[in-house]
Amino acid sequence: MNGIETFVATGGREFDSSLPTIVLLHGAGFDHTTWAAAQPLVRHHGYGVLAPDLPGHGRSAGTPLPSIADMADWTSALLDAAGVATARLVGHSMGSPDRAGNCCRPAPGQGCFGAQPDRTAAP
Repeated sequence: MNGIETFVATGGREFDSSLPTIVLLHGAGFDHTTWAAAQPLVRHHGYGVLAPDLPGHGRSAGTPLPSIADMADWTSALLDAAGVATARLVGHSMGSPDRAGNCCRPAPGQGCFGAQPDRTAAP
């Protein structure tokens, strides 16, 4: 994604963007395995799962993102690349949607999960 090799776990099945989507965001120094137990459970309940390794973490190349705002922008780009219009976000620590979402800066003409409420689905 964005020219950087990115690993995204999908709960053990091929990702289906037509399903309601839950994005599982790990914290600093961790990777998608933080959510290993949750992924199949979420998938079993009819959701599409995206559990990415952020840049510089786990199986993803690149260097770690320098700020929470950059992480929010990256997550929005992930949704775009996966063909997801809206998603529910679950995270902890640095991956907390409340931190990432509040810092999101939408690209011109595009929505963003934090700055634009239509980017995130209600619980």
